[in-house]
Amino acid sequence: KARAKSWRMATRTARWTSIATNAETRRRRRCGTKRDRNVRTCASMAIADVAFTAATVAVLPVYATMLAAPKWRLTRAVVTSPVPYVALAGLYVWTVVSIGGVEKLAGLLTGSFTRLTVAETAGLLAKKEEVAVVWIQLMLVDLFTARHIYLDGLKNGIFLAHSLVLCFMACPLGILSHCITKAVARHFRPKNQDSQPALDPSK
Repeated sequence: KARAKSWRMATRTARWTSIATNAETRRRRRCGTKRDRNVRTCASMAIADVAFTAATVAVLPVYATMLAAPKWRLTRAVVTSPVPYVALAGLYVWTVVSIGGVEKLAGLLTGSFTRLTVAETAGLLAKKEEVAVVWIQLMLVDLFTARHIYLDGLKNGIFLAHSLVLCFMACPLGILSHCITKAVARHFRPKNQDSQPALDPSK
């Protein structure tokens, strides 16, 4: 009986020791996973900050030259060059891959975005990483639209400074402003000047 009792106590002690060891192992795994998740989150937020600032800084010189010296040859060379737009597109891809948003981007490309509601879309933009990705896209689209307004304004001799500013701040307003300005300029311009462009942007 003594041996059986001792064996049961030893078995019970080993069992409780095993349970405690397993619990401690699970706790360490959870802590390690949480720590790794926090590190990845901090890294993603840092990448988002860098990408957001880089996209904003990249477009400002292009807008500044279009506003300050629209007829300068270097301005036309910068605006017509694909470098600014390719650089922003590359920054967009790098940001999406770096923050681990490839799956989200794939979901958007497969059409799941069309089934989202306003509330669900707001939820997607609740984090800095998603905001940075959308911001780069907006900067790229706005700059490309400003390029069209700039070249069209030079070609037809239209005042375009206000439209470019609006395009940077709110792209749809810039498009509307340019269309109105172009219509007004055509209405008050002498008919003999309609067939002669003010400036060929390609020169």
